[in-house]
Amino acid sequence: PTVELIEAIMKGAMDLAAPPIAYPYVDVRDVAHAHVLALHSSASGRFIAINEPVPTLADIAEVMHRIDPRIRKPMLTLPAFTMPMLPFLEAMVAKMSGSARTLTPDMAATMRGRTFNPTSARIRRELDWSPAISLEQSLADTMAAIRGLPT
Repeated sequence: PTVELIEAIMKGAMDLAAPPIAYPYVDVRDVAHAHVLALHSSASGRFIAINEPVPTLADIAEVMHRIDPRIRKPMLTLPAFTMPMLPFLEAMVAKMSGSARTLTPDMAATMRGRTFNPTSARIRRELDWSPAISLEQSLADTMAAIRGLPT
C-alpha cells in the first residue's frame, strides 16, 4: 500500500488536507538488510525495523514537496474527530484524482483514537541495525520509479 499512497499524494490526494495519521515508514532495502541480519543471528522473536521518528502523512507529503515542488503539500492536517469520515472523503478524492484507494473503513476504525508509537530500539540494540536509506531518499527513489525515471 505504500506505493499507492505515494502515488496518490503525487496525484494530489492530499492537496487540501492530510489525515491525522502517523505512518511507520522504512525503505524495502533496509527491511531486506534487517532480514539478513536476523537470519545470521541467534536472536528470536519480533523485530520492528522503521525510520524514527515515525512521520505523519503530512510529513511525508512535505518531504515529497521538497523533492518535487510540483507536488503540493497539504494546506492543513484534519482534526482527529474527522477519522470516521475519512474513508468516505478519501474515496471521493481517489475518484477525482484517479488514484487508488488507500484508506478503508476498517483501517480508519483501527487507527481512530490511537497513537502508534513503534520503536526499532530492539533491532538496533540486538542486531546493530539502522536504516541506511533516509525517508527523503526513499521517497525520491519511489517517486522516480513510479514515474518510470532512472534514479
